[in-house]
Amino acid sequence: MPTPSPGRLQQQGWNNLAPRAFASIHPKGFVVGIAWGKCVIIDLPDLDGVQIVWHPAYAAHLLIDSWPVDHGRAYGAAINACADAVVGTRTGEHARIAFIAAINEAEVEMLA
Repeated sequence: MPTPSPGRLQQQGWNNLAPRAFASIHPKGFVVGIAWGKCVIIDLPDLDGVQIVWHPAYAAHLLIDSWPVDHGRAYGAAINACADAVVGTRTGEHARIAFIAAINEAEVEMLA
């Protein structure tokens, strides 16, 4: 997918974000950061099928909307790390590590 133009980012309310910080727009419509070098595959009980997570924005979406728990130190840290990675103040790898910690904390099955 092409990189969104600055005008499209502004239309979506992302006025302060540099276009270079993004690689694509997720099919559900939200902007995602640059893909992780290695995906995380998890099985969430409330969703059909496994979830293949390549982007911190999708990880944050899962944490907020579909996570089996809504508390915990690793849970909060993962949401913050993913949000920071989306806006470019943290690396994607930092977000990936925090997301994996939240997976372990919530005892979500991780397949890869």
